[in-house]
Amino acid sequence: MHVLLFSLWCEHPLHFLILSLEFIRFTYNIFLLWQDVTNLRRDINLTKHVMQADYESKLQEKSLEL
Repeated sequence: MHVLLFSLWCEHPLHFLILSLEFIRFTYNIFLLWQDVTNLRRDINLTKHVMQADYESKLQEKSLEL
């Protein structure tokens, strides 16, 4: 049924193949984008924790000076 619908919509079976490949490439690019976003979120979270620890360390150091 699915192939029939695409066959009716496409002029030639090669068009169906091209559309399928484009869809696969699009899906793969979305997957890569999702991975990049996930990595970016992890990196931001790690950086936030490092900066927070550094800030607390400097704050402790200043409090000892006073």
